[in-house]
Amino acid sequence: MVRRNFETSPIILSDARMGGVFPIMPSAAVISSDRLQALRQAVLEQFEPHILERGLVYELTGRILDLSVDGGVVSAHVEGTSVYRVALDLDFFGISTCTCPYGSGFCKHLAAVAFRVLREFGADRPEEWGIFQETVARLAALRPKNDYRVPAWTAAADHVAGCAQDAGLAAWRAFYDRTFRECRRRLDSGVMAIRETFASLDKASDAWDEPWRSWFGFWTVVWAMENVESLLSDSWLGSWAFIRREWESLSEKRLVDRVRSLPAKEEPFASFCREAAVHLAEKAGTPRPGQRVAFHPGWFSLLAWLWRKVDGEGAGGWTADPDVYARTRHSAWVQALFLVMDGRDDEAWEKVRPYAIHGTVGPGVLIAETLVARREPERAAFWLERLAESIEAMDEGDWRDYLAAWRRLCGEDGDAAGTERFLQVLRSFLPRSLPHYAEALSAAGRYREWADLLMAAGFVFNLHDSSRLSVIEKKDPEALLPLFHQTVEYWIGQRNRTAYREAVRALKRLGRLYHKLGRDEEWRRFCGWLADRYGRLRAFQEELKRGKIVP
Repeated sequence: MVRRNFETSPIILSDARMGGVFPIMPSAAVISSDRLQALRQAVLEQFEPHILERGLVYELTGRILDLSVDGGVVSAHVEGTSVYRVALDLDFFGISTCTCPYGSGFCKHLAAVAFRVLREFGADRPEEWGIFQETVARLAALRPKNDYRVPAWTAAADHVAGCAQDAGLAAWRAFYDRTFRECRRRLDSGVMAIRETFASLDKASDAWDEPWRSWFGFWTVVWAMENVESLLSDSWLGSWAFIRREWESLSEKRLVDRVRSLPAKEEPFASFCREAAVHLAEKAGTPRPGQRVAFHPGWFSLLAWLWRKVDGEGAGGWTADPDVYARTRHSAWVQALFLVMDGRDDEAWEKVRPYAIHGTVGPGVLIAETLVARREPERAAFWLERLAESIEAMDEGDWRDYLAAWRRLCGEDGDAAGTERFLQVLRSFLPRSLPHYAEALSAAGRYREWADLLMAAGFVFNLHDSSRLSVIEKKDPEALLPLFHQTVEYWIGQRNRTAYREAVRALKRLGRLYHKLGRDEEWRRFCGWLADRYGRLRAFQEELKRGKIVP
């Protein structure tokens, strides 16, 4: 075989046998049907049968650590006795190379990569090819009747199809990839294929013990998110928004349903946790085109969720791990999250403060929400109070999320002190926080303050949607009187018949309030005064009589 020198690009990989590396889905490349057909022919003509069998075992058991397509060349790393670099030339198969020492033709590592390419890009199932089925039949005929051994690739295919709980990340990923490919061939919708993949994986893993089942459920969300990113990169804008909404709903439900707890103190779960931290940190902190700050909200959220769910102190000390922390070098916000994980909130805030005051506050809100979920209210309040410096730079989406985080924090506190703190924050942001402040006062039962606020703001009731008033009307009807008076005056001031009808509608509601308070005489005097004051408005007088406000 012709060999290429790969020493100029050294490979640094962790040990895949310990579950430290998992196969990576190919990029969204396209290989023509002519090239795929030529590759099928080359595989059948260029390899010895026993090499094909070993290559298929390698492909099925997740020995391909990564794979990429650049023009007519497929590059991959394959784990064997060591990690070997394979370069498969789709146009001139004869010059394809591998760095392994095998010297008698094309090797099993090259065969494994060829099978993966055909499976991913050509929807092939090599284990069902005639050459392998004929081997199964031939071996069955030659062996004694009581010899039930099967070829290695058949056992490997069965292993991938029904993966064991302690098989490790590489086998789990191969299991996921295999299931996703089959679902993707059957279904047109990418998110629907992921949904079907989850259902199939759950059937296979329902009998697993905890925490294996929870860790498997978490990793399947990670791998599915990689599929979603590929779908988004190939989608037009309208489809992109739909895919994102569908995925957010699906992933959130899956994390709740399938992940109970993620212990990380003992092996192999500690390795699972560390591998997840490395992978998610790199994804969350990878800069995207046109982005002011390197930050991927989806991956960042998943990393924060992992920290929230990990039991005990398994997540501690990640910033001291150079391999983990090095993956965050592109993103101050991801570095800050790791500092928060280690309890270094002040240091984390100083790192991201320049970004926050210029409007990048979403990650900070997510950190606060995570602390609320971890029942650390004082630390959550620290972040929300610091983010208040950025209130002027927040867009409407960030503003809503920020107030929602405060609301959740006060809900977790469940006491008057927490409610007062939230109200104080809202007061400091008036007038922008007016609707939220009014809602918070109402929720706290402070109806007189609520009414005073709306009176000062010149509020007018929408009488066609008065469902929100029913609670206040039952608990403190007198608080509504000045607001209804203000509403009546507003509609009369519009000086048109349609507005007069709205004024009469408000008057009827106001009359019921006076009656409920036992102040009927006061109501009659008010109606007489109103009729006299606006006696020159003939249309209004007609509407008053039609509404039976005055005789």
